[in-house]
Amino acid sequence: MPDDDTILLIGTKEQVEDAKKMIEETIERISNTEEREISVPIEHHAKFKERRGALVQRICRECGDIVISFSRADSNSDKVR
Repeated sequence: MPDDDTILLIGTKEQVEDAKKMIEETIERISNTEEREISVPIEHHAKFKERRGALVQRICRECGDIVISFSRADSNSDKVR
């Protein structure tokens, strides 16, 4: 049985090598991920969400497919991640 931080790959040599490469690439990409929280006054949240979130979608696209999420509407929080 593998340790908690070990992934067991079973398949042909080629399948295992392909899977190993994809896992290593994913780990590298994840390791380079940063999460920040910023304050945006609640009265401005609607501007970001109007037209099915067109502004948020544009920002995400122009910044390299980042993820932007707002606090729940009923939370009264001004935090945006």
